[in-house]
Amino acid sequence: MLSKWLHNFISNRIVASKTRSSHSGERDTILEEKARHLLEPYAPNLAARVTILWNRRLRTSAGLARYQSWEVILNPKLQQISEEEVDKTLRHELAHLLAFDRAPGNKIAPHGAEWRQACIDLGIPSECRTHQIPFVRHRQQRRF
Repeated sequence: MLSKWLHNFISNRIVASKTRSSHSGERDTILEEKARHLLEPYAPNLAARVTILWNRRLRTSAGLARYQSWEVILNPKLQQISEEEVDKTLRHELAHLLAFDRAPGNKIAPHGAEWRQACIDLGIPSECRTHQIPFVRHRQQRRF
């Protein structure tokens, strides 16, 4: 009896973990389609596996690119600023994935020549390495 319950419990956890994102963010299928359209001419394999997530746990970062899982994670506060800022941040993070995809196994600088070339290919030739968005940072006092 216990083994059947344990088996069902483990099976349900496995199914839940596969349907949930690894970063507890919300997938954005519309931006994923846009990302596929942008990446298709340069890296069709990357275009097929990229996922776009919104994660409210990002505080001061506008976005994040994860090479291991081919994810772009965006800060939902970008939606309050403008659609242009969302597009620019999406392209910035996709450039990281594209640069990494073009040089597999090679160490590349996060905002080096490969990334700058990827930015040019994705339509943001004068992109800076940091954003100028005034995200409010909440400072917490330490208890000890």
